[in-house]
Amino acid sequence: MNIKARKLTELDNAVKSHESQMWIGKFMVFGVKMEVPENEIGVGDRNCGFGRWLAMNYDWLAQFYGEELIEGIEVLHRHWHIENAKIVELYRKGEKSGIIGRFMKSKSIGRGDIDKAKAYFVEAEKLSERLLENMTKLRIRIEATAAYRLEEYFG
Repeated sequence: MNIKARKLTELDNAVKSHESQMWIGKFMVFGVKMEVPENEIGVGDRNCGFGRWLAMNYDWLAQFYGEELIEGIEVLHRHWHIENAKIVELYRKGEKSGIIGRFMKSKSIGRGDIDKAKAYFVEAEKLSERLLENMTKLRIRIEATAAYRLEEYFG
């Protein structure tokens, strides 16, 4: 696999990782009981699969495709994590795994918590849509880059 194909595959994997995080957040908001390892949800924006990919590739992406686009992706991703962390906190709150506790009659989760979690998810979803739009733009730009330029850069 040449470097261009490898970089596109890495980008696709980063996007899939983010999409997986969105599904987990959605399941949390709607009360699906699940066991989620601490290192898979609610981690910082540099510790998730997407964040690690972005950190490892930031310099060359900014050099090839512009600091504005890549910084914009980073900012959207960071803000997404802020909203997602609020959902995770509510999910884990209480005696019966957070929001699911409300559905199972936990006294520590109120109706307001569920409404908050849904509002946080709506905001996270908007941020995610913008993030994925920018990732599509980035993918198109990488596809349009001459393979030899990437080969020269990565040696």
